[in-house]
Amino acid sequence: MKDKFSEWLQKIQKVHPKADEEVLQFIYDFSVKQGYGEIEEVLYQQFASGYCYYFACMLKAAFNRGEICWAAPFGHIVWVDENGIPYDISGVNESETDDYIPEYMMGDTILDFKHIAGRVHNTSDQEIAKMVLDWHDIKSDQFGGDVTKIKMKKDAEKYLQQAFPVLWLEDQMVYEKKVEYLKKKFGI
Repeated sequence: MKDKFSEWLQKIQKVHPKADEEVLQFIYDFSVKQGYGEIEEVLYQQFASGYCYYFACMLKAAFNRGEICWAAPFGHIVWVDENGIPYDISGVNESETDDYIPEYMMGDTILDFKHIAGRVHNTSDQEIAKMVLDWHDIKSDQFGGDVTKIKMKKDAEKYLQQAFPVLWLEDQMVYEKKVEYLKKKFGI
């Protein structure tokens, strides 16, 4: 079992050198706990095709850091570690996106990933497009840059105290999205 893990780890770290070995060990051990082959594939399918939200919650709970995020615009939830590496049941997530939108920015859309009978949002394509555009505004260079890079509450508070000249309604909306993000992230 250790040899198979080493091979798997090497393959992943060749592509993702900053991937955390402890996180990957946890994912690997979880994936093969009941054995290899068909059992492993069933478990993979369960957490890759439907219950990815709960696997992300498990990683968040296990390592007590990072954020549960939507790999937008896809129907997939991952756990993004503090260094920006996204993980799921397969190891490092290979979604063709750079838009990992935190759960707390999703509103009722998260219901579509929880699979609780009678509690769905049925997020429309327009809502998805709006959330992705909003995310791009939050990460934009406007008004002091990409606020997702702010890691400490005191720095968020400092940002919120700054006065930015807002000339256009569109600019005001971008600034308000950044403020909303920081308030939700840091509970301000």
